[in-house]
Amino acid sequence: MSNKKTKQKFLLLKPAQSLLIFFAIVLVSFSMFVLWEAYITRHWLIFGIEAPKLEVRDWLFLIAVLSGIAGWVWSSYVTLRNSIKQHTVAIYVQSRLSSPYAEISRRVHLDHFSVGCGTAPIAKEFFANPENASAMHDINTILNYFEFIAVGIRHGDLDEAMLRNTMRGMITNMCAKAMIYIHFVRDKKNNLGGNLTYEHLLWLNDRWKST
Repeated sequence: MSNKKTKQKFLLLKPAQSLLIFFAIVLVSFSMFVLWEAYITRHWLIFGIEAPKLEVRDWLFLIAVLSGIAGWVWSSYVTLRNSIKQHTVAIYVQSRLSSPYAEISRRVHLDHFSVGCGTAPIAKEFFANPENASAMHDINTILNYFEFIAVGIRHGDLDEAMLRNTMRGMITNMCAKAMIYIHFVRDKKNNLGGNLTYEHLLWLNDRWKST
């Protein structure tokens, strides 16, 4: 099943990108003002207003304001990056220290990733069998956690590079193992979740498989 719709419909500015766009707008505005003030364009009128004749002290003031904005943007960017990394570490450590999650992760690993389990995806006959409801509950728990991680990365709230270095194998292997089940849940005909289910996880899986 293609995941093209998931890739195309989601567009969101991350906090760092918003800061950079703001500074770019300020820089472009300042550049246009300099061009307007230049001698060769003095005859240009904007809303019927001629370019002001600025003295050296006026230019120094404008440059100081621009430098102040640049310093604020850089400081905010560094603070934002540090905050995101701290939040990412906290989320990751919390999952490692969670006894229920650790137990579920252990069961999933023993049932589907230990020696002798093979690499084939979980078959429909397995997850459709009521006797395996408890095992599929564990699979759902892991998939929902990975979906949460994918949402955080996609919104810019979690550090992608850090998580890719620590969780890339876990997420791509889990997606490969549960892919038949994921598509089954996403199929509207089955009245389970719909095509929005695990959309961020599939996006992250495709992204990390190609890097």
